[in-house]
Amino acid sequence: MRRPTTRRLVHVSLSIIGVSIIGFALGAIFYWPSQFVLGDSAGHNVTAGNPIQGNVTSPPLPMWIVLALCAFFARGRHWVGVVAVVVLGLLGVVIINGALGEIYTPPSPFVPRAVLIATGVVYGLLGLALLLSSIADLVDRVRARRPRRPPRTAL
Repeated sequence: MRRPTTRRLVHVSLSIIGVSIIGFALGAIFYWPSQFVLGDSAGHNVTAGNPIQGNVTSPPLPMWIVLALCAFFARGRHWVGVVAVVVLGLLGVVIINGALGEIYTPPSPFVPRAVLIATGVVYGLLGLALLLSSIADLVDRVRARRPRRPPRTAL
């Protein structure tokens, strides 16, 4: 039986992956520039054939992979599950930081300001949900490990 907190954490992780896939598709359709430039490809626009680099509405592919793997391993009851939950919490902080960066990024001629703000708000809320869900799951794991004391009886 899975904990409700773990189930919520996995659902939030999968929601972030789903929003990222939709964001990547939008970025490829509208030909928005990459936010994470690898090598000397400055000014490179992300295409449907290059999901490694993120775009304005989607993080890079390695982050998707880490989210998916940690969501899978978070269901574990041993140390692997705890490590996965901690990594998901840290990813929540990274997502919140990226969302704030999107909100405060100056507009460019390639990406409308409304897209930057909407992306920042959506990822900010999802990152906050991921962070809070991971904290709740860690607290639930600690409570489940403690042995229960029998109730005190009055003499």
